[in-house]
This record gives sequence, structure tokens and C-alpha cells, in this order.
Amino acid sequence: MQTLTVAEFKKRYDVNFRANKGEKGFIGSGGYGSVYQGYSYQRNHEVAIKKSETKNNLLDEVEKARIIPHHPNIARYIEGFRIDTEADDFDVAILQYYEKGNLDQLISQHNSLTDIQLDELVLGILNGLSFLHNGLNDGKGNKMHLIHRDLKPQNILISEYKGRYIPLITDFGISKVVADNTKNVFSNSTGVGTIAYKAPEQIQGGKIKTNLDLWAFGVVLFKMLKGYLPFRSSLDPNTDGYYLDISRKITNADLSHIFDQLKDQPLKYQNVVKRCLVRNIDDRAQSAQELITLLQETIQAHSPIEELTDELPTGVSVKPQPIQRPQPKPMPPPKPKPVKEEPTWLKIVAIVLGLGLFGWIGYDWLANGTPKPIPDLLVVNSKPKLNADSLFEATKIAFLEQGMNKNKALAQFRQAVAAKPALASEVYQVFRDKAQKLKDISPELGKEYEELSNQFEQ
Repeated sequence: MQTLTVAEFKKRYDVNFRANKGEKGFIGSGGYGSVYQGYSYQRNHEVAIKKSETKNNLLDEVEKARIIPHHPNIARYIEGFRIDTEADDFDVAILQYYEKGNLDQLISQHNSLTDIQLDELVLGILNGLSFLHNGLNDGKGNKMHLIHRDLKPQNILISEYKGRYIPLITDFGISKVVADNTKNVFSNSTGVGTIAYKAPEQIQGGKIKTNLDLWAFGVVLFKMLKGYLPFRSSLDPNTDGYYLDISRKITNADLSHIFDQLKDQPLKYQNVVKRCLVRNIDDRAQSAQELITLLQETIQAHSPIEELTDELPTGVSVKPQPIQRPQPKPMPPPKPKPVKEEPTWLKIVAIVLGLGLFGWIGYDWLANGTPKPIPDLLVVNSKPKLNADSLFEATKIAFLEQGMNKNKALAQFRQAVAAKPALASEVYQVFRDKAQKLKDISPELGKEYEELSNQFEQ
């Protein structure tokens, strides 16, 4: 733990800790303390600075978050300090500043999200949870599980890029890190978490699994869809009566009444909430990946990439039109373009290359040898070359963003390579290079890519 004087801290950061709610520089507050918008002189960019009393163990949270490897849906702290003052010391934690704030603010400020934005938010949160639950190790190769135990919209930061919202899970102050266990059942303490998002076993002090976070995710998704919580009370939230009332509803209320309120929502989301809000931990969804698969199986026929018309020149992106909820306006399918009739095997390969745009790229490439222009949402170069590396990236997009099952995506990738045998050696090298880069970050993932490369070795 590094201790700084107030003067030393001010040399590194510009922040107004006197700012109050509604004033410039104030972001939010909670039981942990307050968050302020600041500026880092060392990094020359804006930051969010969390300030907390030393008794709240904010620096323990910073240390705990450092064991989490980098992931696109996890927010990491930059650093943390204890500030030495003449009066009471306090702790600060520094993290990246996100202009959009958190998911709770996004929900309250936007009464409409496009279907694409909602899909990306849901899949992003689930990918982050899956990583926390299964993607950690203790540095010795032993698998670790991190249970968040306080997942809620306020603890999900939002990054925006070209109209697309990327969720990042944060606030690991009460997270529980446990070693791999064949039974995957752990002890729990009841005094932590936010009551409206607590799972029944969290309230009753029973044994817990990683799927405790999935109950909370079901509550989060319900609020994203409806704008209010599934378990509510008319009592003052600051009273014991409120806590007891919400606790009773979570542990005893008729859940069918909760599900009935979602009948105006897409079936795919109804199914996910029903798999999350299950009181018995053995009957509830067992993993975030299970929910991802369930969502993919019922996902709408169109996807974010399919919404992009191939008539656009490279470098032009399409901004999704907002759809009002709870009755989303159906989006008309893109007008099909006349396509030259080709042999059946080419059509099959075009289909297996992925959904939407990736399918069009694969078909045109295999049939005519010339890829369609790709909007800058997917590529950086103005004239992309469809080689093994771009084929890999497009397959990854189909898997991560369009909802393909991992094994299915890999099978389709093999079929695409089989249609162009000359690419096999290049594909082998792409996988091999990625395996080498990933070994230091995640030995397990590096090994997986190495095994994949062997499947394309000549």
C-alpha cells in the first residue's frame, strides 16, 4: 500500500473532493464513499477517482481487482493510494473515466435502446461474468472462481463507441475468490450485497455457487427491459422494514407474477430471466455461458452486422435507429440484392462463413474472388484484404457478436478453409502466432489456440 500526502496526490491528479451531487466533477456516491471526475497529469486524460474512508477497505478492492486478467468487459483500477492528512486519512482508487457513466444512468437517461444495443449490453455483461467465474488462475495454473456478489447496474460502467455500448463490470469490494472445487459450492456471509439484487441463498445464509451472480443478472436484465425492479416495496428504503419486505418477496413471492410482466418483451429475454430467477441454486442456470447459448438459440434472425448495408462505401457506418420499449418497432429486413446463380457447394460455404455481412463476404469471395466493401465498424483499413487473418477476425465476430456457438463457429471455420486449401498454411500460422501471444496472458487460452493451429498444419 502506497501512502501519499495531499500535496503529493495533487501533483498527480486534479480533482475537487468538495463537489456535491449535481455539481461539476461529482459522479456519484454509495455506501463505499463517493466518486469524482478528475484529471491525471501523468497520463494526460480524465479519470474517475473513488474516495472512501479507510474502514471501507477500498485498497483491498484494488488489490483484489489486480488478480483479474484484462478482459474487454471488466473495468480495472489504474492504482490506489492512502492519503495522509492532518485529520482523518482516506483511500482513493483511480480508474478510467467513462462519459456515459454506469448502466443505471444509461437506463434512466435513455427510454429507448435499439435491439442491437440491448443485445450487445446483455452479451457483454454475460461474457464478463463468464470470465470472472472461469477465467482466473492463481499464477500456478490452478483455476480460480470470482463471485461478484454485488452485481447491479451501478456496478456496470458503460463505454461508447460509434453508438455501440460496451459494458464493463466493476466494484469488486465484496467479491469472493475461491479455489477450484469439484462441488463448486462455497460458504457465504449474509451481510453483503444490495438487497434488491440479492439471491435467496444470499439472504438466507445458505451455500452459494457462482450462479449467485446469475440471479442478480436476471434482476439487472429485468430492469433493463422494464425500467423498474422486479422486487419492490412502498416502504422507505432507509428503514429495516424495507429490507425485510424485499427479502420476503425475493424468498417467497410468486415468481410467475414477475415473469408475466415480461410478456411484452422478446422471447429470448423472457427465457433468460426465467433461467436466472430460480430460487433453487441447482435448478437455476449453472453458468453465464449457458445463458449466452440460450440467448443465441432464440436470437432474432437479423444481427448487428446484418443491419449494415453492403451498398455503403468503406469508412461509412450506419447508426442504428432507436426502438421504443416495451413495444419495439420491428425493423424491416434489408432488401435482397440479385445474386449470380452459383454451384450449390458455393452457397453452402457462403452460409457457413457466418451470419449477415460475414456470410456475404465469404460468398462473394469464394464465388468471384472479390470481397464486398466493409464499413469501418468492422475494419480499420480502407481496403481490407480477405486473407487468413481477416478470415479469423470475421469468424471471431460471428462467434462473439452474432451469437454463434463456439464449436459451431470452429466447424464452419474449418469448412471455409477447406474451400480454399491454399489458405491452410496461413491459417496455421495465424493460430500459432496468437497462441504465442496469449501464453503469457492466459496459458490455458494459449494452449487452446495451439491445439487449434495443429488442426490446420500441413
